[in-house]
Amino acid sequence: MAVIASELPPTQAPQVRNQPPQPPTHYPPQPLPLPPHLDPAIRATRLDVINAGSSCLIHLPSNHVRKNVYPERLDESFIDSLELESRIYQRLPKKHPRLLEMISYSRDEGLILEYMPEGDLGSYIRGEEPRTRSCLLFALGSTIYEIMTGKEPYLELKDDEVTALFEEKKFPSVVQLPCGDVMMKCWLSEVHSAEEVRALIEAKLQDCKAEVSNV
Repeated sequence: MAVIASELPPTQAPQVRNQPPQPPTHYPPQPLPLPPHLDPAIRATRLDVINAGSSCLIHLPSNHVRKNVYPERLDESFIDSLELESRIYQRLPKKHPRLLEMISYSRDEGLILEYMPEGDLGSYIRGEEPRTRSCLLFALGSTIYEIMTGKEPYLELKDDEVTALFEEKKFPSVVQLPCGDVMMKCWLSEVHSAEEVRALIEAKLQDCKAEVSNV
């Protein structure tokens, strides 16, 4: 009578040697990547952004403008196009009253250009108001609001409705929000620089630390 392997005692069962380990058939679910507008690492690169195009972001870190490729889309063709733009600027006359001046360029830092306070040419032709410092500080107030609440001001309304409310100086309630008075100062043009906003926020942090230490 034939004996099959499953009927043999464990000590007599055939041994398979040098068998490579089998990969697991089930893998634990992997977390989905955050969308770019929610990724903290990407949001950190947007703090000084004043405009954007199809391939590049426009930053205003100081008195110059920095134009660089989206950090989450480092496409070589976009980087090459930006480098080509820098070579064009190098061929243009320097200190020309009607030409934008390039300050520097590198593949890592991007294109550093002279800041033009009257805005970009397209907006000027369309008769749009330039993004002044007060506009940027207004946007900073909205950014702080979004950080504290997780949503944009009046997210449930249409853009034209939000604009109408802002023009009437009707803003979301910030009474119960941390740094609510700082947001309101930005919206009402009661601050004059981002440095002033930072100082206000730091002062509030110090007050909070003092309150905690006294508990």
